[in-house]
Amino acid sequence: MAKICPKCGELLDTQGICEHCHVAFEIYKRISRESKKLYNLGLKKVEVRDLSGAIDLLNKSIKLDKKNIKARNLLGLVYLEIGEPVMAFKQWVISKNFESVDNEAIGYMDQIQNNQVHLDKLNNAIKKYNQALVFVNQNSIDLAIIQLRAVIGLNPNFTKAYCLLALCFIHENQMDKAKSKLQKVLSIDHNHDTAMKYMTWIQSEGHPVEAFEEVKEKEPGYFGLPTLGHSAKVSMNNSMFQFAAVLVGVGIGLAVMGFLILPSMLSSQKNKNIEALNQVNALEANQSILESQVESMEATILQTDTQLNTLSTELEQNQLQLTQSEKMLMALSLYEDDKAIEAAQLLEEVEPSALSESASATYEKFAQSIFPEVALQAYNQGFRDYRNGRFEEAIPNLERAYKYEKDNYFSDEALYYLARSYHRLNQNELAISTYQKMLDAYPNANFKNDATRFLKALTDS
Repeated sequence: MAKICPKCGELLDTQGICEHCHVAFEIYKRISRESKKLYNLGLKKVEVRDLSGAIDLLNKSIKLDKKNIKARNLLGLVYLEIGEPVMAFKQWVISKNFESVDNEAIGYMDQIQNNQVHLDKLNNAIKKYNQALVFVNQNSIDLAIIQLRAVIGLNPNFTKAYCLLALCFIHENQMDKAKSKLQKVLSIDHNHDTAMKYMTWIQSEGHPVEAFEEVKEKEPGYFGLPTLGHSAKVSMNNSMFQFAAVLVGVGIGLAVMGFLILPSMLSSQKNKNIEALNQVNALEANQSILESQVESMEATILQTDTQLNTLSTELEQNQLQLTQSEKMLMALSLYEDDKAIEAAQLLEEVEPSALSESASATYEKFAQSIFPEVALQAYNQGFRDYRNGRFEEAIPNLERAYKYEKDNYFSDEALYYLARSYHRLNQNELAISTYQKMLDAYPNANFKNDATRFLKALTDS
């Protein structure tokens, strides 16, 4: 079977050299092995929670081999672990473009995108972080601190936010608080360069004023992060990506190719190559163990997302329960102030299913008391208005009487006088529908014959 050049897609000659690129296929094989080596070293870094080191190694791995799907997917997980979902999505979207079937990156993205509450929190955290940077640039450090605390509440692993918050505390000479935030970063990423540098300054009783001023002098856009809505739209043009990847990795690529393809000219480098390949073989032998550790990390992330989703749902339920309870208490207060109609109207808005068991019992007892009382008052007032020819004033009271009490002795009469009021005001369509509703709901009503006669007169006219 003919071999194809992995760079340009042209066929290779019998010696395995691309006639278009003039590069031997063996070179790409060796670069691929070097990429795998860096991937395995990155796994080791993840194992000891040296996430910054892992990011560096995994980025080098995908620069050598842009199609190293395992390296990209793991890099995305590491970015997610340090609270940078946009960078994680970027790697997973690229990974999906290279391999759209049986790719774990698809599942990672679905887990986040299908949890709208969690996704909104991540997006809000990014927006608030960008706003905090604006406040820092404006020297509004107190406002920046408020925003950054909100960011951490929404995205508890966002290491950049912790570092910027620590820097703000240092500026305010609150060293204990700054140290606490930096220790949180180091618990997430044991070798986080920025956190270690700030911690060293604090312990040496120094003040990183220069670093803070550097943050202030930068334009906010320089530090700003895109939201997940933008990252989800990333698309890859294969030829453009290949060209960009070659440009980005040209320095590393030339260096690696230099000591991989010229062993005869560089004997010392050849020995180093052999030693490196032996290390790759040893790491590949332990690959299954390392992969199981990655799976454990993924399970932990999934479990955390599930817990956050559960807590969010519980919070929404508690907020709904509180809102409905407040409405019921307000209705009770209005009733005690002899405002029965207003109390009944507010009680209508309460959702009994959202109340606690005890509050639901109180609601039922209150509803059974207030609705018949208000209905009777409304009927009496509506009938008086109708009898005195005040048909427009009678309509709302008669509607309220029927709405609140449909099985009382006056319920059929409330509908009848409501229909008559519409009739007297020449609102014939409403009159017809109300006459019909009365006859359907109360076949033995007191005014059945009258209602039938009026209905027939309206429909025949």
